[in-house]
Amino acid sequence: ARETGVNVGVLNGRIEKIGPLNAGIVSARALADLDTLFGYCEMHLAKDGLGVFPKGRTWQDEIRKAKLRWSFEYEAIKSRTDEDSVVLRIERLTTKIISVVNQKGGVGKTTTAINLSAALARAGKKVLIVDLDPQGNASTGLGVDASDREFTTYELLLEDIDVGLAIQATKLEGVSIIPATVDLSSADIELVSNEKRSFLLHDALRQTTMEAFGCDYVIIDCPPSLNLLTVNA
Repeated sequence: ARETGVNVGVLNGRIEKIGPLNAGIVSARALADLDTLFGYCEMHLAKDGLGVFPKGRTWQDEIRKAKLRWSFEYEAIKSRTDEDSVVLRIERLTTKIISVVNQKGGVGKTTTAINLSAALARAGKKVLIVDLDPQGNASTGLGVDASDREFTTYELLLEDIDVGLAIQATKLEGVSIIPATVDLSSADIELVSNEKRSFLLHDALRQTTMEAFGCDYVIIDCPPSLNLLTVNA
């Protein structure tokens, strides 16, 4: 830095505890998978920032997993020292999971979730809404009758069903939904004893069925309280 005249500073601390850096380039060692790395670095990348990550022979599996949650473009550059390794050049990294959250009811969460989904679908994106509100207003608003909600977010979280069973088409082209019913109102109590209670939705949205479904964005309509359902989102 002294020889080139570049203004360099050193921040001593964990990346998740440092505020947004607006960095042009973010890099990291290959130990964590891409999904985890993106979670750490997304907030720190400038709008046209670049991620540079060395990866081993499983890099294609990591790309597939990361694309369930993130939107990005990448280039795999072969390593000069290891034929099984690459350096991944990541651009235009943005999250694909958007949670609409507020502890107060009647503030427009469901309206926001539906309108955002409709706007994304109109832009040519394939959208999945996850209805986590026991009132099921997003499900009703998108034309899913209560009698047609055989598999819902309740079964997805508490009965560990395949996510593909719960996904339903809606009246909006390009928008699908995992509906909710009043059964979900008891989930907060029923989940307490589950060791993975805070990560059940996380795991469900990473099933191989989701990869086959191939949506561009997941919009989560949360309940009007800070409970385990909201924590899952």
